[in-house]
Amino acid sequence: AFDQCVACSKFILDCYNTERDNFMLRVLNDPSFIHEVTGLKKELDEYEKMENGIVEILDDDFEFITS
Repeated sequence: AFDQCVACSKFILDCYNTERDNFMLRVLNDPSFIHEVTGLKKELDEYEKMENGIVEILDDDFEFITS
């Protein structure tokens, strides 16, 4: 299983088993909470930082000169 699965990861199951009612209330009231619990928020933030540094270059952006 995916370590950060929002349905069955160890993080989710542990939180659910220890804080059942509070966990469910937080998830329902704040859907981003589940991303924090699983660590997905951190990974998504890192990916977004990486993605912002990517510059797309197309062949049309260059003029090729042959001699």
